[in-house]
Amino acid sequence: VKHWSLYGDDRRVYFSVFRADDGVDGVNRNLAINEVNEIFANDFTSTIPIEIRSPSETGSDVSPSYDPAPLPAFTYVYGKGEEYDTSGGDVSGWSRRRIGSTVDTRDYTVFTINWLGTAKLRAGETYVNRGFKFSSDLGSVQATASNLNTKIYIDEIALEQWTPRKIDIYQDSSKVVAVAATSAGGDSTTCPALSSPVCSGKSTPQFGLDPFFHVECGSESYLGPNPYHFNPLDYCILVKTNSASASDGHVAVYVNANDGAGYIKVSQGQDDYYATNEVVVDQCYADLAGVKIQAVNSNAWVGTVKVSQDHKMTYSSLPCVDCGGENNAVGSIVVDNDFTDSSAAPTQCLQKTCTLPFRPFCVLVKTRGMAYSDGCMDVLIDSGNGYVPFSVPGAEHQKNDVVVDQCFADLRSVQVFATTTNAWIGDIQVSTDGKLTYNALTCDNCSGT
Repeated sequence: VKHWSLYGDDRRVYFSVFRADDGVDGVNRNLAINEVNEIFANDFTSTIPIEIRSPSETGSDVSPSYDPAPLPAFTYVYGKGEEYDTSGGDVSGWSRRRIGSTVDTRDYTVFTINWLGTAKLRAGETYVNRGFKFSSDLGSVQATASNLNTKIYIDEIALEQWTPRKIDIYQDSSKVVAVAATSAGGDSTTCPALSSPVCSGKSTPQFGLDPFFHVECGSESYLGPNPYHFNPLDYCILVKTNSASASDGHVAVYVNANDGAGYIKVSQGQDDYYATNEVVVDQCYADLAGVKIQAVNSNAWVGTVKVSQDHKMTYSSLPCVDCGGENNAVGSIVVDNDFTDSSAAPTQCLQKTCTLPFRPFCVLVKTRGMAYSDGCMDVLIDSGNGYVPFSVPGAEHQKNDVVVDQCFADLRSVQVFATTTNAWIGDIQVSTDGKLTYNALTCDNCSGT
């Protein structure tokens, strides 16, 4: 097989095999057919239906002196799937190679391997599939690929098959040292230059332990659980379709990266359609002003829009200024061009484009629940434009009342003052991680602690 391409409308793959044509039952014709079937063996369906066409039939005449061997080639080496139990191997299930488009949702540059059949990877287990990709001239592909094919490695490793050893991390002011136990199953380490470890783990996956990464960037290095530590793009947007049935649908996503370009469409799905559990947008930016989502048609989309400020380690929700339903900290949101699916999510964006601004500073002012906590007070917040009231002036706030729950793009200070002699007792806190955690504020002119 020398060349192939895929025609998107009918899913046909065209191969050009250079052999002298010797007729319907000719040896060369059968060799060409067998060559294709051997490379693309369909053990669990059928052989490939091959239709022979001569160059004159396809409208292209191949010169007798044409030699494609010097042409550049990029080759994938998958193996033959002999490691799976359906072919007599030890790995459960079977594999499927996919080359080409997937019902108009991807283009023909897709090359994937799926682990199917009775495949089931339990927590703590490992599936290994080592293949190869290489570039070369076309003439040397077969020899190189045949050699690499013997080095394909596919395995399913159960948790109990590992023999982990302890790994300790030692640190002083100038260096970090990782030391492993000297033998498999070992549970102690030594580092004569440093006294005691600052962190301990195992050499294999374990429940409750996070993987650590060693990352180097220029003259700097990092060891820890965050592989994106040196990513200069601080704000990462993740838009994803929910996994529940009927969550799939059409949506368009726009991002304002605070770079003067305004809102730019960043979703790339064909016809703006996204399947259940599909990632719509996963992109990072140096700055962020907000996200807009837009209904494309009456095929509703249900999903989440979240932002990370710690290089994808954690994600938090965004507020929505013009959505229906819950719009303070949006969880699931339904986007639809009519009202037929308005109950599909707590937040609704119906027949419009909805804006989810990035407001990283969230203020929570709440009355305590103990006796005599209820009382009167006013709250003013300076978010960059001077103090603005955010509570009903002179109002009495009952026990456990939320007085203010608001997020801002910027936050300078919070001001509270009593309006009557009816004292108010409560908490004033701020969150910078999308309301996952809150911290108390300091007071410049308060008494006590």
